[in-house]
Amino acid sequence: MTAGYVIKPLSSDYEAFMWKLLYDNIFVARESKTADRELEDLPTLKKYIENWGKLRGDLGYVAIDQNNQPIGAVWTRMFNEDDETWGYVDEQTPELNIATIETFRSKGAGSALLREMIDLLKAYQHSAVSLSVHPDNRCISLYKRFGFVVYKAYKNAVTMKKELNK
Repeated sequence: MTAGYVIKPLSSDYEAFMWKLLYDNIFVARESKTADRELEDLPTLKKYIENWGKLRGDLGYVAIDQNNQPIGAVWTRMFNEDDETWGYVDEQTPELNIATIETFRSKGAGSALLREMIDLLKAYQHSAVSLSVHPDNRCISLYKRFGFVVYKAYKNAVTMKKELNK
């Protein structure tokens, strides 16, 4: 156990928690929020979680606190050109999602999850990984420390990519 949490493989048992993290991440830079259920009905977001663990490129970790509660997660999924997402680079590059609950932010859990995921992606011989982040999100500095660079910039999103074989 590290700093009050342990990291273990992510399973579909944590799907509701993944939705919570995705919801919090999307609205972290916005003032208005929508109902969780409405979010789960959006096809553009379903593709990140629906049937998680059963599709190509589904890899992940969850951080669990001392009370056996999830406090953060990181996961990847592969996409193709037809279901292109903000973080899409190409069909060989998994897209990463990562978040921690608010009380565990800036305490190392995100870095630990990201480090584990990068090692796992290397073990699976992926050559790169991508992600999408709001341009005002303070986590951009974390991603840069881990070697992510801006791949594409949009008005409300930045696609970042990390080469894994460097």
